[in-house]
Amino acid sequence: MSAHLQAQIRQKLQQIHAVDLQKLAEDLACVKFPNRFGSHILRRGGRNDEDQTTKGWPDAFVVTGSNEVDGVEATRQDTTWRNHLEADLSHAQDPDHRNLSGYVFVGGYPSDAPSAANLDQWLDRFAALGIERSKITILVGSDLVLELCRPEYALVRQLHLGLRTVPDWFRMLGETVISDNKLGLFQPTLDEYRAGAVWRPAITDGVIADLMRTGASVVRGYGAAGKTTLAELVARDPLIAPNPVWYVDISRATDELAGSDLLNAMSSLGAKNTLFIIDNIHIDHAYAARIYDTWFRHLHPIGARILLLGRYTEKRGLRLAGDPPVHELRAGIDEMNAVVGRLALREGVSIVRAPPLALDRWAETFGGSRSKPEIAVDLVAFTAAVDRRLQNLVNGDFRLAAYDAVDAVRARYLQPLTAVGELSNILRLAAVAEFEVPLAEDQIPTLATGFDTAINTLGLVVFEDLGEARRRHYRLIHPALGPLLLEAMGPGFDVEAERLLAASQSLVLGRRISAAIRRSKRSSRSSESFDIVVNNAIGEVGWPQRCHTLQELSNLAVYAVTSHLLTNEQVDEQIVAARAIETLMKRSPSVWSINQFLSRAQNIGFPKSAALIGRVVFDSSFMEMIHARPASEVSAFVRLLPNGSEALAAIDLIAWEAAQHYARSEAAKETVSAAWHFERLDRSELSVAPALQQIRRADPALWQAGFALGHLSRLIRIANASRKELNVLLLELRDAGWLAGAVSVGSTGAIAGALLSLANYLPPELRQHLLVPELAKRVFDELGNLGENGKYLSRPLCLLGGFATLGGQVPNGIRKDWHFDPNAELALDEVSHSEEPTGIGTYELQLWLGIKAINLAGGGPVSVPESRGTSFLRRLRRATPPTSQARRTQEELCTWLLAREATNWMLIEHS
Repeated sequence: MSAHLQAQIRQKLQQIHAVDLQKLAEDLACVKFPNRFGSHILRRGGRNDEDQTTKGWPDAFVVTGSNEVDGVEATRQDTTWRNHLEADLSHAQDPDHRNLSGYVFVGGYPSDAPSAANLDQWLDRFAALGIERSKITILVGSDLVLELCRPEYALVRQLHLGLRTVPDWFRMLGETVISDNKLGLFQPTLDEYRAGAVWRPAITDGVIADLMRTGASVVRGYGAAGKTTLAELVARDPLIAPNPVWYVDISRATDELAGSDLLNAMSSLGAKNTLFIIDNIHIDHAYAARIYDTWFRHLHPIGARILLLGRYTEKRGLRLAGDPPVHELRAGIDEMNAVVGRLALREGVSIVRAPPLALDRWAETFGGSRSKPEIAVDLVAFTAAVDRRLQNLVNGDFRLAAYDAVDAVRARYLQPLTAVGELSNILRLAAVAEFEVPLAEDQIPTLATGFDTAINTLGLVVFEDLGEARRRHYRLIHPALGPLLLEAMGPGFDVEAERLLAASQSLVLGRRISAAIRRSKRSSRSSESFDIVVNNAIGEVGWPQRCHTLQELSNLAVYAVTSHLLTNEQVDEQIVAARAIETLMKRSPSVWSINQFLSRAQNIGFPKSAALIGRVVFDSSFMEMIHARPASEVSAFVRLLPNGSEALAAIDLIAWEAAQHYARSEAAKETVSAAWHFERLDRSELSVAPALQQIRRADPALWQAGFALGHLSRLIRIANASRKELNVLLLELRDAGWLAGAVSVGSTGAIAGALLSLANYLPPELRQHLLVPELAKRVFDELGNLGENGKYLSRPLCLLGGFATLGGQVPNGIRKDWHFDPNAELALDEVSHSEEPTGIGTYELQLWLGIKAINLAGGGPVSVPESRGTSFLRRLRRATPPTSQARRTQEELCTWLLAREATNWMLIEHS
């Protein structure tokens, strides 16, 4: 959880108007309690010219019964929030007002921090009116600030506080449209969406129902069928909003990063009811499956949703876990009528509905068939044709032909281009548009001319800076415009020659076009010509110098070997001879790209190239970059580098700790793995800063990759975080259900070990956060199954030991009968014990703590062997505990053991 974001929210709450705060409270209630407010009609009191509520109480509510409502109130007026609560209590008891079945109150006083005891008193007073306590929420001051920091309130922050979340790769839908109106003619405007003037495809309600029911849906549409419009409509549906909707087009995830950052960004944005819309999945089915898998394993369990959009390219499609429902999107008669109506409305003209015969002809011309089940209208071509012939339609002439679309594109986009160089650039984009491959700057024919008119005047081209090197990439606003632009140029323009020229200038582009052709499985075109261009270029000695990123070099090197164009030794020699690695590492320094290259060098065999990287990394500028990378990236880098331990030793601790404040977030398990690796290489001090940052972020989404309580205990042990920082993290993990999951699904031994570590390193007042009901149930269930198989007796006792040391109460009704192991010999034999004078074996301490806990509860073994008890007591008294809390545990256990020694190690004397 970012301290910067907290400061921003505090500042905005100090400035917010009372009306905006009430609206914020209403949307907050819908997000926090979707079953109470999001799926019912939220009634708002009458509002005056200043938008203030003027009628009735509460200001906003849903009806839950006869004269009964679930209410939402907010205040930042001159009176204090306490006075407002008193007034609401009075209203709730007044027979002239509605009864409350629930109550949400938001007080916009960011500097106020009421104590938990004070808030409990208010909750008690409202509960005394008969309101269910779980349906009473009071968020004031710092509690409100912390609540609004959560990822699920991203849209609420943007709408009411003006705070935009700007993550890499993703953009938020709702207040903007996907293409920022750059599609102009071909896309509904934001005002048209808001006015409800956009046609809803027939499958829209089914897709939303899938998302609400299972959390996932897949839509496969034909070209220019309205996928973008569908995404916009889903994002604005009342069942989805006001929860955040994050959109990404995976065609933007170039080879430069291969989506690693995208997956991390997705994990950090995930929250309950958040929707991810992943567009153009047909570009790379394997990568789309990785995105879905990330959602399915880590974000689906916390209630996030996902919508996958792609073109219909093959019958098999994607194979995804859980088999999400798949819908087919085709634009047909209704969509064509909607386009005509939308363009007529924009021009302020009236057009009578086209007769059935005209609609059939349109469908055949632009959709390939007159049969409704087979129609698949290209809405871009159809819209261009309608725009061209709009006045004819007004006059009742409904004739439209394919050349109308071509003529429209020629007049709108090609004729205004006066610079020859810019036209060449546009045609290069058009030639590769159908493959949906964005072109980098070095792949543009006349970069000096650029796209000034096409971008600023015509809105035909968009650009983005992608990858860690932030290389500028260009593409047409819609791939369907590519064929229309090429057709508008006439037969004199050789499209295939243009594509081959592009492939010869960029070998990676040639490989991508070739792959796209094979993926499309079109018999009319072969990828052979592109393969020949690439293969011939790789046959030249200096081909590594033609690569613009280390990722490109890596991909082509693997291709050269796997296609048997060159041996791995030849590739290795040529890369070193061309000095490409030094150039590319300086041009676009990326640890992720280097790690991928090193991994391939290790697997395929490029030892000289790997050794060269090992020499280059000691450059000061590169080491500076290493300091600011996530710990997992640096750990992987050290593992893969031939001289990795030397590189790790060169990291400056002070610079590392300063730069880690700005490092990209990563999953908690990745931080733990990196910390373990740093410790093995005698640089354990490097683990502290990443662990501390992981705790300070307090983001449950980063912990979803594996419900491992050991990750939590290890990072707490390493980080030396403040009590306040630990408290925020534990509350976030508890409220997100992570703690409940971690103690329910983890192995018994791992949980037992983590609990004892947490008891050693957590301040006593914070341990209560870990004592969730699911942990007590796990302990009770494990002990209840003891002795059934005559083995595995130690682990449940170890679990009880960690639980009791943490402050847990031994469950009532615990079994007293211990006939299956009366002297604890079986349990003790299962756990290793140390022969060292001060050594304690793995799980040995937890086992004895468990025996003590069950003994004090009146159950457990009758006795323990004298030799085992004496040995453990002797070693325990000599051991050095790691913390003051651990010393207290040691002293209490020693006291109990000495008492047992005095009775010849009898535990239950009366038995």
